[in-house]
Amino acid sequence: MLSGHITTIGLDSFGFGVAGGKGIGNLIAGLATSPVSAAPDATGKLKTLSTIASYANYLHWWNKQLRSAVGFGHAQVTNVGGQTATAIHYTVSGLCNLVWNPMPGFGVGLEYLYAKRKNKNGVTARTQGFTSVSSSGSPDRHGGPVLRWRIRLPSCRPGVLEPLHQAVCRGRSPPWATGGNDLFILPQYTR
Repeated sequence: MLSGHITTIGLDSFGFGVAGGKGIGNLIAGLATSPVSAAPDATGKLKTLSTIASYANYLHWWNKQLRSAVGFGHAQVTNVGGQTATAIHYTVSGLCNLVWNPMPGFGVGLEYLYAKRKNKNGVTARTQGFTSVSSSGSPDRHGGPVLRWRIRLPSCRPGVLEPLHQAVCRGRSPPWATGGNDLFILPQYTR
């Protein structure tokens, strides 16, 4: 994996990453809940699956209390014959937000997200909607408290997007919005 974080102007920053290889699907946040590291081929022999993923994001501070982030993420799996028709072939997602920090360690804002998934059988599904972003609670790496919640999206229908549907529609952060060493789009920034 190659990734980086570059401070551009003032507090603004650009983040990016790309990862690829065989058998790494479970290490990529957008694919981690799906069996995408290995699968049987048409003859039943277990094959490691080739995966490539990328992300890019930009954080812009409008002033000391108002910030926005935009991000994009992509993951693609080379499917084999023995996988089910609903196996993930690719996912793509993006977001933008506007967050107001009236005091250090507390932020409130709106976030628009869009995600698309295409299965091995060619069936595609999309989800989109607005979520709220807030922070309070335990300290984060910048010394401010962080606890985020997301509003259930009105377009959530069981069975439409799995596992993305599970993450977004059941109140957890979407797979591409996680931190740590996983692939992510939106770092959990606070001032």
